[in-house]
Amino acid sequence: IRERFILIMRTVLFCMVLILAAAACSRAPVYEQQSARPANPKAPEALMQLVVFETDEGTNLNVDVSPDGSLLAFDLLGDIYTMPISGGEAIPLTTGRAWDQAPRFSPDGSSVYFISDRVGFKNIWRVTLADRSAYQVTKSASNILGTPNWSEDGRHLIAAQADDGGGNETVLQAINPPTGQMTPLENI
Repeated sequence: IRERFILIMRTVLFCMVLILAAAACSRAPVYEQQSARPANPKAPEALMQLVVFETDEGTNLNVDVSPDGSLLAFDLLGDIYTMPISGGEAIPLTTGRAWDQAPRFSPDGSSVYFISDRVGFKNIWRVTLADRSAYQVTKSASNILGTPNWSEDGRHLIAAQADDGGGNETVLQAINPPTGQMTPLENI
């Protein structure tokens, strides 16, 4: 287990170095999301302002490499982006009010799974790379914490979940991506 942990940590460090190097070589383009003005001017959406910025660096990024090694997925300021591993433009997969974090490519590389607070609690979501459609995977009334990772067989996402009993404990859950069913890891 120690060797596996060291291998995972080296991989994460390598990915972080790659993303920072790629970001230093190119500037991420700015994408503006156009939306219709809400009917109610006091609605939370009416109080939002578009902030345009450019950056070539970031801190506390969660980074993942696609299974074929061609893409990076990373989070920056609550949105998920992809970028060629060789450098270039960072393309947003998610934008908006929700805080999206901790992207993980699916084992087949067709989707990116991530944590989002789109519906209040932090749950696992999936966005397909082909059409960028988002789908809520888990529907938990307590937050998913940290960074999910795939099980060795690629059948489950492993994630920590806050204790819904109000305690300060967390439970490691094995999440079945097609159904969103969560099973305590100790029961798998």
